[in-house]
Amino acid sequence: MFIDIEGLSDVQLAEAICDLYDRVYAEREAVAKSRLFPETIPGPVSSEDIEHVLNTSAVDKLEADAKEKPVATAAQWAVRCLAFQLLSQGGLNRMKDVCSEVGEINGRAENWLDHRWNGIGGWWS
Repeated sequence: MFIDIEGLSDVQLAEAICDLYDRVYAEREAVAKSRLFPETIPGPVSSEDIEHVLNTSAVDKLEADAKEKPVATAAQWAVRCLAFQLLSQGGLNRMKDVCSEVGEINGRAENWLDHRWNGIGGWWS
C-alpha cells in the first residue's frame, strides 16, 4: 500500500503533498457549492438525528466520508502512510523537514498536513 519514497527529496515530497492538498481543496469547494442549493440545506436537528450520529460506528462514518469526499479520504490515508515511512527512514526530524518544505510552498497545506500527522511518532498538532 505504501509508495516507494526511497530517493525522493524532501522538496519532491513536499511538492507532491501540496498537489494532493490542492485536489482535496478543490473537492472541498465542490462539496460546499453543492450544499448551497436550498434542497440540500438541512432543517433543524432532531433528537433522532443526534442519536443516529452517536450510535454510528467509526467505520460507518469513514465509509460515509469516503462516499462524499473520496479525494480527501484517500489523501488523508496517503499522507498518514507517508508519515510512517518518513518516521522509519529518518524519524521525527525527517517528518519535520518535509512539513517545513510543504509550508514553504503552501501554508494552508502545511496546516492540513500537520493535522493529518497528529499522533504519529510523537507528532502533535
